[in-house]
Amino acid sequence: MWIAQAWKILGNVRFGTRMGLMLLASVLLASCSFETVNNVSPEKSEADVVTKANQPASEQPIKAATVEDPAKSNVPPNISENVTDAVPENISQPDATKAVAEKDDNDGDLIDTVGFILPSGNIYCRTYDEILRCAISSLLNPMPPQPETCDLDWGSGVVLYQDTAPEVLCAGDTIAGNYDTLAYGNIWRNGAFECKSETVGLTCRNSTEQGFFLSRERWEFF
Repeated sequence: MWIAQAWKILGNVRFGTRMGLMLLASVLLASCSFETVNNVSPEKSEADVVTKANQPASEQPIKAATVEDPAKSNVPPNISENVTDAVPENISQPDATKAVAEKDDNDGDLIDTVGFILPSGNIYCRTYDEILRCAISSLLNPMPPQPETCDLDWGSGVVLYQDTAPEVLCAGDTIAGNYDTLAYGNIWRNGAFECKSETVGLTCRNSTEQGFFLSRERWEFF
């Protein structure tokens, strides 16, 4: 509206003055247009884009990264953290009673067999009723004198009774045969007799703790 009033005023002034006023109006009109344009806020200018592109990395916004806990990254899903050492149901535990029984069966002792032979093969024994007779292939050392009541061979072994002292063997036969081997360190038992095999020789005793020791180098009664 103020523009229309300006033109009305211009109609009442002289031409020269009119031209000056028209020039003034043009300047005022241009100034209003420039002010209107400056008041409009653009969405984004190229200068803003260039400024952000050249902005140092340290000043640009940083996007937070999700870091997994390394202690949990290797844990398979659906696995409980409380893991126990479970024993499969189809695996049975060792039977202590069975283990002891197997040891007794395989420890080398001979029980209630008729006779036995030492690993060296030099000494072997067998039972006759209430008598234990042991022979030594290398003969007794030292050789004992001939017994007063012996008219047969002597010095090839000894005889032990169930409840009396041992004697030097006097016999005209042999007890050689196929016997179980009594390993060194093991025991043979039969009735009232017990013998132990050792690398140094053989020791046998009866129920009254009377007996003998027999080896290649020596022998003795007790």
